Amino acid sequence: MIEPEIEPEISSIEYTILVVDDERGILEAIQRILKREPLFKYKVLTADNAKDALKIVESEKVDLILSDQRMPEMTGVELFNKVREISPQTVRMLITGYTDLNAAIEAINKAKIDYYIEKPWDDIELLNIIRNGLNRPRSYVFIKPAEGPGKYIPL
Repeated sequence: MIEPEIEPEISSIEYTILVVDDERGILEAIQRILKREPLFKYKVLTADNAKDALKIVESEKVDLILSDQRMPEMTGVELFNKVREISPQTVRMLITGYTDLNAAIEAINKAKIDYYIEKPWDDIELLNIIRNGLNRPRSYVFIKPAEGPGKYIPL
């Protein structure tokens, strides 16, 4: 008996992904990969520097940030340290063309990145990493100080 093929279910959720890299070609390549995604809908935002990326994170909900490490003015780790303060629930993925063990350790320990990806990447592997990052359960606790606004802190 021939079993019918089961089509994968397409998610009705649209995730917002911010891609940050000072190289326009990298931004365009990742945008193309994400537009071909068959299972999820993505709203893809791009920034060619960390300052513009921070403005985007401050102005709208971003589910995942994929950032280059080496950029002028601010590194990816420095960007993620600031993003954690503004939007701790955002999944943080660092992508780099340089195998720098110290940067990787700093990214994991200080910026609490979720994934460290080396260039050049494999398109299918990158999509799988992004899918896993967006679908990974995350736990948060809400901290309300005596004065001022509260915030969510990842556990």
